[in-house]
Amino acid sequence: CAAPPWEHGFWLLAKRAQVVSFKYAPPNSAIREWMSRLEVLNNGLPFKKNGNEALKELKENYPYLDHRQLIKIRSMYSADCYLTTVERPDLRFPLLYANGSYYLYDLREQ
Repeated sequence: CAAPPWEHGFWLLAKRAQVVSFKYAPPNSAIREWMSRLEVLNNGLPFKKNGNEALKELKENYPYLDHRQLIKIRSMYSADCYLTTVERPDLRFPLLYANGSYYLYDLREQ
């Protein structure tokens, strides 16, 4: 699932794999893959800053991934859902669930 990377407990609570978590950086050479995944979820943009400043960038960019980027994420990481913090009527994916804070879109269908 493409879930907000700052929601570090998502995978545990949802019992679903998460594309990447900002909180859990690998301590070895997998750090490159971790950073690459974060950049994909950062609207495909490299980070301008580090640490919590990079997290601010993610929080600004992640909720606005477009249809093309979500197709890429689905293809690259087998993500079948997109959990975002902003309602996205512009997306061509079905809305599965909404509670006013989170919106879950089904990436399996277009």
